[in-house]
Amino acid sequence: TIEELVHFNQKPAIIIAHSMGNNVFLYFTEWIKLQYPNNWEQWFDSHISSFFAVAAPLLGATQTIRGALSGTTFGLPLSEAAVRNFMTTFGSGPWMFPLHDPSPSNSSRPEGTWPH
Repeated sequence: TIEELVHFNQKPAIIIAHSMGNNVFLYFTEWIKLQYPNNWEQWFDSHISSFFAVAAPLLGATQTIRGALSGTTFGLPLSEAAVRNFMTTFGSGPWMFPLHDPSPSNSSRPEGTWPH
């Protein structure tokens, strides 16, 4: 676990996530907020020094809907029916659906500024 890694190395961890691992890591961050509601920021500061997102589909992927609805094979040697079946039975499919609101209304950013 991250806590064991930090204890062993005596310094915060560097997190590198690839593709859907980024969505899993974001889910983890929300879980930490629930586990440590009063000091989750302190937990992150003491356990994670940096986070690198590689090929992160943080806003989802439009191709996921295309595959789920039409069974688009994306060039793979599969039937469209098989792809539709995969998309409706694999639990990871909905994790890749596009998010509808990329800028939350509870943003702490001052009005009129863009995130960097």
